[in-house]
Amino acid sequence: MKKHLLFALLGSFLMMAASCGTARRAGKDLLITVASPGIILYGAGTDGAADAANIQKGFESGDATQVVFFPFTFTYRLFDHTISCALHALDFVATPFYGLAELNPNGPKIEPLQIYQGTFFDEQPEKGDAETGEGR
Repeated sequence: MKKHLLFALLGSFLMMAASCGTARRAGKDLLITVASPGIILYGAGTDGAADAANIQKGFESGDATQVVFFPFTFTYRLFDHTISCALHALDFVATPFYGLAELNPNGPKIEPLQIYQGTFFDEQPEKGDAETGEGR
């Protein structure tokens, strides 16, 4: 029960701090790392199939070309997505250092890695005008 409460609090913290670049980056890193088995297999399958189709189109050959090249493209993409997910896991370990860098007013603007895109951590929080309430 304590584990579930801790994860719920951590998730709540990450959602509340979504405007903080470090929290958004850590949240995305954690999401990709936890979901990595599915991401690796799904990415390898879809990208490998697309690569095999592109090879077929490049050779201007029949469907058998896709069948022959798919094991090679799948293996390459399996390696590619494994490395990409591992980079997110390594980046999550560096989160405290990103937080320290972001505390400095002249420090860098911390953003989530763009290896995988389309997560809710990638969306920029909308900044508005405090006086008029309108977005910029």
